[in-house]
Amino acid sequence: MNRSGLPLWGLPALLFLLGCSAAFGQGADLGSIQGVVTDAIGASVPAATVTNTDAATDARLNFQTNGAGEYEANGLR
Repeated sequence: MNRSGLPLWGLPALLFLLGCSAAFGQGADLGSIQGVVTDAIGASVPAATVTNTDAATDARLNFQTNGAGEYEANGLR
């Protein structure tokens, strides 16, 4: 124990626990999607627009595919 009466590991443990609760409390209702856009013969489609529509609110977000036809949308409700 130190002079304040707390064990030496007390403050770091307290800070760790507070940090964990803040980290796990964020983004609990968020998700992500990822995929590849391909054409009828299976070739990837670069620079395609992918639209994500929230069924509850009809809000739409557009994403572009990269050169390999891949897209990733993060932080979705």
